Amino acid sequence: GYNTFTISASLPVAAGSNYAAIAATTITNSGSSVLTGDLALYPGTSVTGFPPGTVSGTQNINNSAAGLAMAAVTSYFNTNSAIAIASGTAILPALDGQTLTPGIYKTGAATLADSGAGAMNFNGAGTYIIYTSSTLTTGTGGAPTMNLSGGATAANIYWLVGSSAVLNSGTAGIFQGNIIASTSITDTIGGTVNGTLAALTGAVVLSAASLLNAQGAGSLSAIGNFSTITTDFADIKASYNELITKLNLNSGLTFKNYMLSNIDTS
Repeated sequence: GYNTFTISASLPVAAGSNYAAIAATTITNSGSSVLTGDLALYPGTSVTGFPPGTVSGTQNINNSAAGLAMAAVTSYFNTNSAIAIASGTAILPALDGQTLTPGIYKTGAATLADSGAGAMNFNGAGTYIIYTSSTLTTGTGGAPTMNLSGGATAANIYWLVGSSAVLNSGTAGIFQGNIIASTSITDTIGGTVNGTLAALTGAVVLSAASLLNAQGAGSLSAIGNFSTITTDFADIKASYNELITKLNLNSGLTFKNYMLSNIDTS
């Protein structure tokens, strides 16, 4: 039988939509996958493997909704990759055994390989952004382990991959967080992903039976849609980079304009 590959979507994409997979060229499936939620393909036109796979939501293929979804994740990737490169905390590319707290991180070609070094841990409520300068590869040594504690949620973990991501997690592996890859994302043997898969210039390829469960746009409020941010600066309890992240979800608003319109400098 097929392995199981689970994805739960929660990226802050087009308003009101729940995306489990977003890609530029193709979305392909070769197993009895179930996508509970929407998918978006833009500007490509080829979605294959459904059936035998199923999609409970809307298949937005080269339409305006797909274009909005792609624009949103592309903007998120470009903005926050630049922040990570400029001011992110450097971490080792071998992720096994590391513990992160909310913040912005950068590394090289990253691996989560079940190397025997222990689980990767996320500890604390807040947003995690991990930028990899090239690839992200999981499970080459077995099923990787990722733990959430202290209020950390998969919806608020963002993997910004400088090239492509390859998930080799197997049925026992659970990958936490949303992956936005500059090129492509490939699942080779299944596993569970709690998050959205978004490939900005290439394909999303599911080569094992896959169960993708969309969670909705929960991360939008978790990161901070501007409509939820008070105009009283004293009530904004976030770092400069966190505030930048919040404001960049709103295309018509800049940090400078927000400061000028809301901060009393007298």
